[in-house]
Amino acid sequence: MRRTAAVLGTLTATAALSLAAAVPAAAYDPERSSHPRPARGTIEVEVLAEVENNGEGKAEAEIEYKDPVGCILLPENSKEVENETDRRVLVSSKPCAFHPHIIDVVRPGEEEDLSRDAKSLIVW
Repeated sequence: MRRTAAVLGTLTATAALSLAAAVPAAAYDPERSSHPRPARGTIEVEVLAEVENNGEGKAEAEIEYKDPVGCILLPENSKEVENETDRRVLVSSKPCAFHPHIIDVVRPGEEEDLSRDAKSLIVW
């Protein structure tokens, strides 16, 4: 019984240390990435923004990410992404999570509409 308790205690401590050492994608470290260098080019995200114009109105804005790397948290109301880099861009329904949930892939030179579920982009 003591041996079983000791083994379980060791496993629990090991699991706790492993979880404490895990680094989420939001704290991206290029040294640990499979792509340590940024992608060459730009990613453009089109965002629908509300404008103060007598209480109503909408305008489109474009956000450009030059030589992106790692995870990019999408702003609210993101509507379209254009990948002008040399890498694939993965669209995730989780906001820069350690375990992303990929819902779309945008290849170099492509443009895609973003679903309402899109929360982040991962440059791969």
